[in-house]
Amino acid sequence: MEFFISLMNKIWAVMPFLIAITILVFVHEWGHFWVARRNGVKVDVFSIGFGKELFGWTDKLGTRWRISLLPLGGYVKFVGDADASSARSDSDLINTLSEEEKSQTLHSKTPLQRIAVSVAGPGANYVFAILLLAAMTLWNGVPKNYHLSVQDVLVGKIADKAGILKGDIIVKLNHQELNKKSDFVSVISSHSGQDISITVKRIEEEKAVEKSFDVPLYSIVNGEKVKEKLGVVVSQMPGEMEKASLLESFSHAFKFTWNLSVQMLKGIGELIVGKSQEVGGIFSIGAMAKQSFSLGIQSFLMFLVIISINLGLVNLLPVPVLDGGNILFATIEMIIKKPIPEKTQEFFFKIGLALILTLMLYTNYADLVRFEFFGWIKSLFFKG
Repeated sequence: MEFFISLMNKIWAVMPFLIAITILVFVHEWGHFWVARRNGVKVDVFSIGFGKELFGWTDKLGTRWRISLLPLGGYVKFVGDADASSARSDSDLINTLSEEEKSQTLHSKTPLQRIAVSVAGPGANYVFAILLLAAMTLWNGVPKNYHLSVQDVLVGKIADKAGILKGDIIVKLNHQELNKKSDFVSVISSHSGQDISITVKRIEEEKAVEKSFDVPLYSIVNGEKVKEKLGVVVSQMPGEMEKASLLESFSHAFKFTWNLSVQMLKGIGELIVGKSQEVGGIFSIGAMAKQSFSLGIQSFLMFLVIISINLGLVNLLPVPVLDGGNILFATIEMIIKKPIPEKTQEFFFKIGLALILTLMLYTNYADLVRFEFFGWIKSLFFKG
């Protein structure tokens, strides 16, 4: 019985992630599907998940709708495609098709039509995010101000030792007021290895009180200072809210989407040049999904907005295998006015695939280190 309860708890823990990934993948692939059909492209498969089909059905136009074994993504496969990325055509298969069937392949369409199909997936993620955020803003209003809330304190880290608690509101750093997460990160980074004063607002005996802590962003090892991270998870939370009109709601949604996209691009740039190592893989996304779900429906919907924007932006990067790679190839074809040779496409496809797989391995390894997975494995075999 105890094992069954433990198993159910583990299944329940991953449910928010599975719900989120299913919704966002469906939105993304629906964008490709919808625009493809309107451009006369036949869709062979619309799959949520990868691998073996668990169940599915075929519609009257011949598309196989399927739910597959590994719920970590999805794809639409068009007739004549060599793979689910739609980056390459299957020449041998296309040669067996009738002229009418050939005209229904994606690769028989004009470069502009192929660009439209490729843009439609990321575009659908952006539209979904903007509509959802605008609806939430219309319902809740727009924040008049923000505050920084401590969402989690890592056990044994500097903040924990200093006495900072989950739920504290950070109001000052070094006696300087702040309410933006970017300001918090900037001040903490600029004082790495130094002492810093942190003032928080906390509810004690039903009263809001302010407490200040002198926190060293270092530890002493063998008589020498060693830089350490603060060890808190901080979120920028809305304070007072005021009603918003429909126009204001969409304006807020567009501004948020634009600003987040710019921040993400800067983060990707810093990662490429080695200025940043803060990356998260599937385990980080799962942890965020679980945390946002536990905080309530509003928090989970906001998580969907952020991840949908992330998914849309990443897929627009000009990397073969991604939608952005397909857009790049079609754009080059428009410029040189002839198709790019299949061998050239296949060469860059392999490079793109290698880059994506390497990034996935790196981000997920970083997650396992962050969540102390290897330490846990070690403890199973080397107790005491």
